[in-house]
Amino acid sequence: MYSVTKRMGGTDASEAAVNGNNLLYRIRHLLAWQFGIDAATIEADTGLVDQLYADSMDLLEMTHTLNGEFGIEIEAEQLADMHTVGAVERVVAAMLRTAALPMAKI
Repeated sequence: MYSVTKRMGGTDASEAAVNGNNLLYRIRHLLAWQFGIDAATIEADTGLVDQLYADSMDLLEMTHTLNGEFGIEIEAEQLADMHTVGAVERVVAAMLRTAALPMAKI
């Protein structure tokens, strides 16, 4: 599996989110690899279906790739809210922030 994390020197995904690494950059490059296009053509407002021509299988593969890359669990139901690359970034960022929060003491 392609991994931007490995190419970026092995930085942990949640650490990258906390340290301010460019999450959109990483997502753009993952999507570019998946769809076989130049990452420079992908912007935050790029539509997954309208511009990248993703079908349902592509979107499921995208969530699998993102889950593996960032150590998160995007559910298939969350795809309904992800129409653009920017929306994907917001979902991933929110999940990384949640994962980075210390567990509350019970």
